[in-house]
Amino acid sequence: MLHSRLATPGLVVTAIAAALAGSLPAAGLLAQDEPATPLRVRAAVIALNTPLRGSATMYGTAGVVQLGGTASGSGLLSITIDRWSTTDETSKLAQALKSGGTYALASALEKATVGHVNVNGGLRAPIRLATTWKTDEGQVVRLAMTGEIVLDGSGGAAHPTDYPISIIEFTLPADGPGQGMLVAVREAEFDDRGRIAALSTPLNAGVQTLTNVEIEARGKSKP
Repeated sequence: MLHSRLATPGLVVTAIAAALAGSLPAAGLLAQDEPATPLRVRAAVIALNTPLRGSATMYGTAGVVQLGGTASGSGLLSITIDRWSTTDETSKLAQALKSGGTYALASALEKATVGHVNVNGGLRAPIRLATTWKTDEGQVVRLAMTGEIVLDGSGGAAHPTDYPISIIEFTLPADGPGQGMLVAVREAEFDDRGRIAALSTPLNAGVQTLTNVEIEARGKSKP
């Protein structure tokens, strides 16, 4: 799901939006399989369109939270998933979106915390929704957070209310490190499998690429 860094920003974001909207071919999808939790994953995060120049910032309805400093265009992302979201939870979220749009969805998302993310060891930012499924390429994990993670300390970040949701997605292959992306979401939807997806994404907020995605620790498997 990663794209060449030589691609134009518009093409990159369009491709990412299509992928997150569930428009990838259904072939190869296997039965749902949720890894044991808590699941802790680490990854290198790289700004595709905008070099990182300062502290990473989480924008949310509660205000601005500094997530830690970074330098030289990359950072370290730590993700802890305490549990996977239930079908009942995702159904209620889909209803909130249908009734009130993406901002209503963001408000409903903030009622649950299923894990957390931090950048370069900074303050924790809550994960609101965690889903996973298997493909023939590996275990796919898709997470939703409220607000926008901006890996840029230049002061040119988007207004908090412009992009109410961020989506993190990565694949963990059977062997070797995985890869993925982090993208701000202007409008969200739920695909035909009940997974949150990006309906539209900003062209000017930057796309963060996740590389060297690896499991640091995982919970015990259920008996």
